[in-house]
Amino acid sequence: MRQMGQQMGPFGAANNMLVYSNPFNQRIAAAWHEGTVVHFLDLGEPDISPGGQALNPIYFIITGFDHQGTPVLVQGQYCVLSHVPGQPGYSQFHKVLFVEVPAAYMPNSIRSEADIRLGGFPVLESDMALCAAVL
Repeated sequence: MRQMGQQMGPFGAANNMLVYSNPFNQRIAAAWHEGTVVHFLDLGEPDISPGGQALNPIYFIITGFDHQGTPVLVQGQYCVLSHVPGQPGYSQFHKVLFVEVPAAYMPNSIRSEADIRLGGFPVLESDMALCAAVL
């Protein structure tokens, strides 16, 4: 796979385009995992019953919420994944968490869960889950 150009993704972050065989035209998004860019298929929101499939955290970086309660995503920031394939506990199902940063935040300064913890940023729960397989 090689990267080409930029495209706005479903969560507002610019995605590096990948050139590879994509016969089903699935949406590809980029995320940070421990400082490295990884790509995943955005397969939408799964229907998960309580006590069912394990959920790995996926962090979306925001500056707050608009007047309707919608998260305001940091433009150009990739989300951050807690696990990737090959790690114990990896699942393609993710619990959506929001990390609130100041308005002056520089996109992609946060690239790992450690960056979130070390920065002391508030992490906010949501009732959302995603099915997003890391490539």
